[in-house]
Amino acid sequence: MVDTEALALALRSGYLAGAAVDVHPVEPEANTAEGEFVTPLAGLDNVILTPHIGGSTEEAQENIAEEVAEKLVAVLRQGSTNTAVNLPQVALGPASRDMHRLLHYHENVPGVLAAINSAVGDLSVNVAAQHLKTDERHGYVILDVERKDSFALKVALKQIDGTIWCRSLLRSSGQFGSEADVRAWSEDSDADAEATEEELEGAKAAVEKQRLRKRWGTVVRSVDET
Repeated sequence: MVDTEALALALRSGYLAGAAVDVHPVEPEANTAEGEFVTPLAGLDNVILTPHIGGSTEEAQENIAEEVAEKLVAVLRQGSTNTAVNLPQVALGPASRDMHRLLHYHENVPGVLAAINSAVGDLSVNVAAQHLKTDERHGYVILDVERKDSFALKVALKQIDGTIWCRSLLRSSGQFGSEADVRAWSEDSDADAEATEEELEGAKAAVEKQRLRKRWGTVVRSVDET
């Protein structure tokens, strides 16, 4: 325990040659003029004062802000969750230009991964890359798929029991802002924001019909035509 008033007196009188203080009776509130740090040790040439919390320095605050922004961009552009505290941690590079990346966050229960793979197989989706990471409660699957298959697969993944959310990261076709990209983004956004229960049921039925067609072929086709 240090009496800062007595310490300041000893330093001014020369009784002590110098001091370095890291913990203060009242910690500085902010690095601004309004939050000026007041202490009897301030202004002494033979004293070094540092904040007890390293993150309180202006440099630390700037670095923290940059890191948070970089992590947010990594999630939005790549689906990377590295250093996240409430998601399974996955460090990813960007998807290739001709792929769409789907992110599936779900309860960590048996059967979810099998259901995801079944949806991929039923829709004959070409998967370029697949990643899975789980913690005690949740699982996180990342799929890089061909652009033409991404929307139908996303609809199917949302229907899987245990799904918490499913997101798609759209990649440009190489012609940023092209009509194809804008239309794809618009269709995907509208489906997420405005889909009614009837539309979701219709999408689910379409996925199931496609699965049955692949399994039974002309039998289902002939029933549709009657």
